[in-house]
Amino acid sequence: MQAVLRAVPREPGHPRRVRREGGLPAVLYGPSGNFPVRLDAREFHRLLASGRARGILTVELVQDGTTRSLSAMVKELQYHPARGDLLHVDLFEVREDEPVRAQVPIVLRGVEEAEKRGILQHQLAELEIECLPRHMPAAVEGDVARLPVGEELRVRDLEVPAQVRVLNDPDEIVAVLLPPKDLGAEEEEQPAAEVAAGAATEEKGEKGEV
Repeated sequence: MQAVLRAVPREPGHPRRVRREGGLPAVLYGPSGNFPVRLDAREFHRLLASGRARGILTVELVQDGTTRSLSAMVKELQYHPARGDLLHVDLFEVREDEPVRAQVPIVLRGVEEAEKRGILQHQLAELEIECLPRHMPAAVEGDVARLPVGEELRVRDLEVPAQVRVLNDPDEIVAVLLPPKDLGAEEEEQPAAEVAAGAATEEKGEKGEV
């Protein structure tokens, strides 16, 4: 199910006033033109935090008492260079009958089970895909529960819907399960260090008695 984002047309300019009033300035780009709109800042930040802003959004454009729904994607986010605050959003309208490209997060399943056997390194966080908007997944999963130690999970191992085309190299590494750290060597070094410290203390004592 696509996330819903409400938008209201606004006059160009005055972005600071829009933000002071709890809004988020945005521009909706599409086949019929480019429209400055105002988003609800809290609503959009919730979508960002949940990861749902990465996929296809249902934008409800409210104008003159009527609501028009359309599909769109986040094209660009503009942040303040010093504070890191989100300042502006560019949205791009997509057609339901045309394929679109997007980056979707990769979610690993079975992490706790894998970490009982070794150290799991998640190396590829997002997957580049192409599909029709109605087939756009919120995320793509990979199972590492039974991944052998020393082996890699690759792009070709991910669970991708049949309607989705993956643009990454199939052999690209997503995650690797490394052997657990060898604590035996550290335990062997510790007694040696204690012996050396004891010898130094004994020698110091002998010098003090002279």
